[in-house]
Amino acid sequence: MMGCAGTRHLKEGEYMLYKQKVKGPKQLSKENLTKQLVESSNRSLFFLPISLYNSIYYAGLKRYDPEKLEARRELIIEEYDQEIASLDSGSSKQNRLIGKKDKKVGKIDKSLVEGNLFMRWGEPIAILDSANIDLSKVNLERYVHSKGWFRAKVNYDVKIKQRKAFVDYAVNQGPRYRLDSIFVDIPDTAMKSLLRSKRPNRKIVKGQPYDSELLSEERQRIDNVLKNNGYYNFTRQYVRFEVDTTWGEHQVAIKLSILLPQGQQKHKVFQLDSVIFTTDASVQEFGRNRQSKLYKGIKYQYFDRKYSEKVLNRRVYIRPGQIYSRENTLNTQRELARMDNFKFVNINYDTTGGQFVANIFVSPLERYQWSNEAGLSITQGYPGPFLSMTLKRRNIFGRLGTFDIDARIGVDGVAAASNPDKILASTEAGGNVGITLPQFFLPISEETKKKLGFYDPKTNVKAGITFTTRPEYTRFEVRGSNTYSWTTLKNNRFDFSLVDIGLIRTPRMDSVYLARLEELQQNGNNLILSFRPSVVSNMRLTSTRLSENYGISLLGSSYFSYSIEPGGTLTNLVGKDFFGKRNLETYSYVKFDIDYRKMSPIDRNRGWAYKVRGGIAIPYGTNGLLPYEKYFFAGGSISNRAWKPRRLGPGSFDHINENGQVSYQFEQNGEIIIETSLEYRQRIFRFIQGALFVDAGNIWTISEDNARPGAKFEFNRFYKEIAIGAGAGLRLDFSYLLVRLDAGLKVVDPARPEGKRFILDLGFNDPPFDDRVRTEPWIWTIAIGYPF
Repeated sequence: MMGCAGTRHLKEGEYMLYKQKVKGPKQLSKENLTKQLVESSNRSLFFLPISLYNSIYYAGLKRYDPEKLEARRELIIEEYDQEIASLDSGSSKQNRLIGKKDKKVGKIDKSLVEGNLFMRWGEPIAILDSANIDLSKVNLERYVHSKGWFRAKVNYDVKIKQRKAFVDYAVNQGPRYRLDSIFVDIPDTAMKSLLRSKRPNRKIVKGQPYDSELLSEERQRIDNVLKNNGYYNFTRQYVRFEVDTTWGEHQVAIKLSILLPQGQQKHKVFQLDSVIFTTDASVQEFGRNRQSKLYKGIKYQYFDRKYSEKVLNRRVYIRPGQIYSRENTLNTQRELARMDNFKFVNINYDTTGGQFVANIFVSPLERYQWSNEAGLSITQGYPGPFLSMTLKRRNIFGRLGTFDIDARIGVDGVAAASNPDKILASTEAGGNVGITLPQFFLPISEETKKKLGFYDPKTNVKAGITFTTRPEYTRFEVRGSNTYSWTTLKNNRFDFSLVDIGLIRTPRMDSVYLARLEELQQNGNNLILSFRPSVVSNMRLTSTRLSENYGISLLGSSYFSYSIEPGGTLTNLVGKDFFGKRNLETYSYVKFDIDYRKMSPIDRNRGWAYKVRGGIAIPYGTNGLLPYEKYFFAGGSISNRAWKPRRLGPGSFDHINENGQVSYQFEQNGEIIIETSLEYRQRIFRFIQGALFVDAGNIWTISEDNARPGAKFEFNRFYKEIAIGAGAGLRLDFSYLLVRLDAGLKVVDPARPEGKRFILDLGFNDPPFDDRVRTEPWIWTIAIGYPF
């Protein structure tokens, strides 16, 4: 065990820095306190008390010989230099050899500096160093002082056990100082009056605990206020704070000063004299001068007029006569960039000649863009290849819209209905034609459209066809939609489909699956009607808010989305008889779905990720059904990984067939879903990650289902029907592609009798759940991308 802990690599008199703890004020996070420590203890693998990375490092160190590497380096240089010298200077072959030489020498240089591969994957043992402990003590005291505990002292205690050192730091914090008085010295009266009007937003307030970080935030706030109110030349260096800790007992006085520019009595407020918008900044045409046109006070310049000034005007928030505003400048830059017509958007200001001029430079993207993408994806079961193609035509009708044609085909693996142990191909192919305009195509005034320009409005009209073939069925869908999109806050997007209508046909049904649907119908479940020719219409509002780092494994990020979807809006308006006479099934329903995900890093190599999802779909049409695609399904690589895709639930339905055997042969659908997951992620080596996870959730029906007893959601028992799966995973992160292997174990299975659902309960494996092949206790999943 001592060898596994890494202590065998210690020299005489050395101790391994095994663990460090910091006990400080409750108001301060342990993470920030730990960051003050100079030296870190060695990484562990999934909380195990072994030093795997030490073993890897020293295994590499035994094989590390820098002298041999140096000799090999010199030999490579000599051999390549002789061959390079024999070739014509500048020839393609000589250039190739130079490239090979540099690559090989660079690889050896990396090994000389960083060690061999094992040394780079591992880490040397962390050794107790009294100098580092003293530096950590100083850092902790400085940090705690900066938070208002000016009398705080830090003590530490070192304990040695089996050559392992345990270091405990204790902060004797004393009283925390508070702000008693704030004095302001701003000789520029106009500036002083402006900042007084913004006082409710200030970061430092009388009575609050002292925190030096708040002084930095207040300096930044003042800079933002002034930069948004004409003070173009102002910098944060003009803002000074003086802190007096002797003001009173455990009290602090702060003097805020804003200095004047040297030799001046006040700061200058800049007002825009003109705005010049160049729409083709990267274009060079010798012998021609740019034309110009004045529109709404802005001078537009171009060689050829390609863009509507009217549309551009809605995304420009700086105007002649306005005072300078950094916020308006950034908003203009952001909104123009969102239009997907320009390579770059630059805005600079010219103060020469006594004029204050705003120059907007944009460079047009190529009008036509053809893109292809191929790779692996997963939609329902096991990974498979896909190919997508897109043709985009920008600046349609000269109004900065886009015209898109896209096509996609993908194949993945799913379990067959006739034989759940057999994996068959599921194919989905489709194409769409769409137009997107950078405005709301609605009968509203030009002034309203300009105000809405801040929210990046878009109108999308799309028509498309989708072909899906699964082991159970083949379906065609022709769909058309009209969607309005906008953004209110940073990364907060709304999509509202005013009209979304589709025609669906199912020309093929697997005989085994059809027999199952007919059996369900005999028991009062009319799911078979969902496979009749049908028309599906709905309106839908979707909101999605995600942080900038979302999708990057070990960075803090979050995702929140919800959707509201009333179905049958158009069919109700036209009248169901109209479609009934044409033998088309219609559906009326309301569907609500909510999804929250969070990634919380522990350090740069470890983090927690979790998600919560809930949804309900209520059919209220005469058939009491939903379109099949609108049902909820559980199980699979992005759901509960201890069950195969779409095989979990509903409720406590026992999955026992007419032969008395457990069978996960058919997909299970429901109108209610509750899911949650918790996952611990850790980078093991550079591109190899590991994970431990727990998934929980299930689906339920709203009404009784005689064919599936226990499927109905009941408040007095649904919590007993939460399925829990736990397991471990391995991920290969190639930056452009993440391949995931997860193994999930059924820990709580609601399909089993009450009192026997937990894996450690007596009777958990009572017949018919004693057949390990049919009950599938372990599910192995190969997938692309993170589960959430």
